Amino acid sequence: MAAFSQKNLIFLISQPRAGSTLTQRILGSHREIYTVSEPWIMLHPLYALRRDGHQAEYSVQNSQKALHNFLNLHPEGKEAYFQAVRQMSLNLYEGLLRGSDKKYFLDKTPRYYYILPDLYRTFPDAKYILLIRNPLAVLCSIFNTFVQEDWWKIQYYQDDLLKAPGLLAQALLNFQGNSLVLRYENLLSNPEEEIQKVCSFLNVSFDAEVISYGNSSSGKWQFGDQSLIHLETKPSYQNLNRWQEDLQNPILWQSASHYLEFLGEDLLKCLGYSYTELKDMLDRLKPKSEVILPPALQELFCSASLFLDPSLQPFLGVVGATAQLYDTYLNFGRVLLEKDRVEQALKYIQIALQVAPSVAEAHYLMGEGFLRLGKLDQAVSAYQKAVQLSSENQRSQLDSAKLALQQALQLNPTHQALIDLLETLNTK
Repeated sequence: MAAFSQKNLIFLISQPRAGSTLTQRILGSHREIYTVSEPWIMLHPLYALRRDGHQAEYSVQNSQKALHNFLNLHPEGKEAYFQAVRQMSLNLYEGLLRGSDKKYFLDKTPRYYYILPDLYRTFPDAKYILLIRNPLAVLCSIFNTFVQEDWWKIQYYQDDLLKAPGLLAQALLNFQGNSLVLRYENLLSNPEEEIQKVCSFLNVSFDAEVISYGNSSSGKWQFGDQSLIHLETKPSYQNLNRWQEDLQNPILWQSASHYLEFLGEDLLKCLGYSYTELKDMLDRLKPKSEVILPPALQELFCSASLFLDPSLQPFLGVVGATAQLYDTYLNFGRVLLEKDRVEQALKYIQIALQVAPSVAEAHYLMGEGFLRLGKLDQAVSAYQKAVQLSSENQRSQLDSAKLALQQALQLNPTHQALIDLLETLNTK
């Protein structure tokens, strides 16, 4: 077999719940294409170049700064890093491919939507399949599969819903030559024609037998769709509009209506869908009963507009364990305070405190926010808690708190709780 190179590499990119496992199973049944579960291997090395959006036990910010300093000294600059990541990853892909008699490796990892520009820079000669599904169908599938009626779980899929469509739309505009757009709806409606297009794009022969992916020997994977994909043997047209049945639930209908407004006409058009047609469909299917959205869903759609603010993009996502969402919410609250969006900031800081109530910085930020809103009693309470939890290395926060409280006292010289707290702080 010829040496493995970028030209032997295929990336399947989509939102989660967009039919990527189905597509992967079909293509993995081809005699020339090898694939395994979801590798996820490109996220860590490419996120090393980023200051925000991920966590580690060491300082991510210092690590990123040191890496950039190192690359500034390198004679090939940043390109040296992409070359090194490229070679490392190709070795890993080839290692799996070597045990098969196949020529191409397919990496299907939906969260690669986070890193599309850097992924393309790393592998400019690879093939990219951009799998697009109606975002309202994706929303219903996420609810039906992951959230069900545990509404608070929607926070774990916030980026999948609010970030991914825009990033995929950008890729549709920027990826040229090495990319193919595959629509989930077309795949279910006419699988032979669509897979034939894919095979032509990949320069592999078309074999109609791959459509019946269930006849291949692939076992059940750890990642990806764990439901109907393993119960059926080929794409089914009957599944095309099944998601619309979920809209009988008034909560899901309201969520879909809010999501449609968030997406808007321009983004939907870029993704290949009509805002007007989707709005008409929702109006047709509107349930007779109306309900108030659960608080977690209200928060999701109240926050949705923030995802359209480019200056907040670095603080709106997290790669890694969902248990580390505390840092994301605290960072988000801090940035919103800096932008004087105080009430929104307090919401996110409060979420951070629910996860980690013993972190002094969060209480300091709550105190600062309450002061700005003129809620002096609540500010004093937050600062008192912060002081109880403070350590010596938080001297700058303590000094900032003193200054803020002194300014508040000038406006409210008879507020005894402010006087008492300042006396306590001055002894620190």
